[in-house]
Amino acid sequence: MTVYSCPICSNPLSKNGQVFRCRESHTFDVAKEGYVNLLPANRKRSLAPGDNGEMVSARSRFLAAGYYQTLADTLVEVVDRPHRLADLGCGEGYFTAAFCEVANEVYGLDISKAAVRAACKQSNAQFVVASTMRLPFLSEVFDAIAVIMAPTSPDIPRVLKREALFCRVSPGENHLVELRKLAYRDVRAVKQPPMEIDGLTNVGHKQVQFETLLGSNGLVDLIAMTPMQFRTSKDFRAQVSQIDELCITADFRIDLFQKE
Repeated sequence: MTVYSCPICSNPLSKNGQVFRCRESHTFDVAKEGYVNLLPANRKRSLAPGDNGEMVSARSRFLAAGYYQTLADTLVEVVDRPHRLADLGCGEGYFTAAFCEVANEVYGLDISKAAVRAACKQSNAQFVVASTMRLPFLSEVFDAIAVIMAPTSPDIPRVLKREALFCRVSPGENHLVELRKLAYRDVRAVKQPPMEIDGLTNVGHKQVQFETLLGSNGLVDLIAMTPMQFRTSKDFRAQVSQIDELCITADFRIDLFQKE
């Protein structure tokens, strides 16, 4: 069964060999890495949207070191054992690979081609380059969807089956508070307003908070993979690279929704 829809005409896409095709004869080749690009050129806001290669490499190194393994383990427990799951804004695929341990079919989507190329090396999930704001999926095909520290698409209810689960991870109030105190004069708690999504019911939330000790390399990679990369000065980033060790707080809020 195909789950993809054509990003041009919205008809189902069927795979024949290494090509996806719809009944209007729009075709999309499977890249040598194994992903399919369903992001039309006229919908790009830049030549290479999303995270660049430097950010992807930093995130890959940081997550491969196991610093966020606690979050990955919690997410695997939360989604339980869905048949078909989508990881939207999947990045380099660290959490996507974790979902492959419990779901029969896993799809990873990201707008960054560099990220998806890296993700293809992480697991046997099916990956697609596309925008989360216009999901190239047929309606009601997923039993679970995860969005981890990424934008939430208003298109999510459409592609979820009835009574399916949507899992959204956002930063908790104390996320990276030690690092933020070094970077900014005025540090306030990061409070996420309650989210309401038409067609979905909030069925609860879970907090995941833990401390982890980072050396200079881990700190540099952490900054490079977050918005702090663009909100701090080069002098600050050079200063952080000289820190031998820093214990940081990782604080995540997991909000759970169910399709009505």
